[in-house]
Amino acid sequence: MADVIFNELEQLVKNQGFEKAIDHLADQMTTRKDYNKLFYTLLVKSRVELGLSAIPTAPSSEIPIDKQEKFEDNIRLSARKVAGLFLKENNLEQAWNFYRMIGETEPIKAVIDSMQPKPEDDMEVPIRLAFYEGLNMPLGFEWILERYGLCNAITTLTSQDFSQVPAVREYCLQKLIQALYGELATRLRNEIEKHDGNQSALEKIPAGQSGEIKQLISNRPWLFEEDNYHIDLSHLSSAVQMSIHLPPCRELEMALELCEYGKNLSVRFLGKSEPPFENLYESYAKYLEINAGRNIEKNLDYFRQVARENEPDGSSYPAEILMQLLEKLGKNEEALELAGKTLNASGLYGMCTKASNFKPMQHAAKAQDDPVHFLAALIEVQKSAKP
Repeated sequence: MADVIFNELEQLVKNQGFEKAIDHLADQMTTRKDYNKLFYTLLVKSRVELGLSAIPTAPSSEIPIDKQEKFEDNIRLSARKVAGLFLKENNLEQAWNFYRMIGETEPIKAVIDSMQPKPEDDMEVPIRLAFYEGLNMPLGFEWILERYGLCNAITTLTSQDFSQVPAVREYCLQKLIQALYGELATRLRNEIEKHDGNQSALEKIPAGQSGEIKQLISNRPWLFEEDNYHIDLSHLSSAVQMSIHLPPCRELEMALELCEYGKNLSVRFLGKSEPPFENLYESYAKYLEINAGRNIEKNLDYFRQVARENEPDGSSYPAEILMQLLEKLGKNEEALELAGKTLNASGLYGMCTKASNFKPMQHAAKAQDDPVHFLAALIEVQKSAKP
């Protein structure tokens, strides 16, 4: 900053007072678009007006109680003004810093929601604000998928906690399955056309709809000869595994077709998975069929059998998967009975409460030598037995 500004401030303070000097500095910072310094200049103005120390970075704990509310109001006004100026400059990151400071997300969210980015636009900040800051996670994920591809999108989904926003996870999964399905279908079509030398057989298969991949691979075992595959297999397996979170929908049917494709791959590519998913695509197809409401008892019997087979080895994961399915299907009594064999007594509270049945906790506590939860469960059982 040129020495002239310091001379000007000294002269203004000497000849016209603090207020004129502060207003002059604010005008200068606005003209120079140094909005961060403008914010602190406005804090100086607020402090002087309230008769406080002019130092903008002085501890707020020094502000008398009777002046705190007014000072906080001034902070909000100052932050809002500076954020608006940054927003006019299309500086989303700096604008967000000030809006976030005062808990106002709508101005940035409105910009994110209305964006129509061009291919050459830098999307790093909009993606971070939309997805990772939660301003519009579905749109942010679409941008991740579009700009960074399937690998990045899969990593994003697997590393994000969606426990508080399951609907967002469902939306993102649907977009991921659509993208992977479309990419695989396109490559299969290209391979078939190259093999057949024409498109006549392919013209009868509608593109972009569930059922497409199933028809493309039907009666074409040569597609998988010599360990052939048509898509990144880590992408395929990851997408299939995540698709258990999908409800009945078009994308769930697509995921089942991805399983069907996976079943045709060379065993060399299937790897070794943990029960009940040791036969990756066969096992996940059974889970997805349950989600789709098809062959429910037949597929549940598979998971029941695997849980029983692994119980002697102390492996609880198959039982946990079975419990997950039973709860999803509303088979609470069977789920609770299974939980009583596999979970710690203390971990049964939620299921026992939901079923209004604390006997499984009582039995589990006795088997686990836990007299505290045994007594607590016994009391709850006795309380529920009273008329």
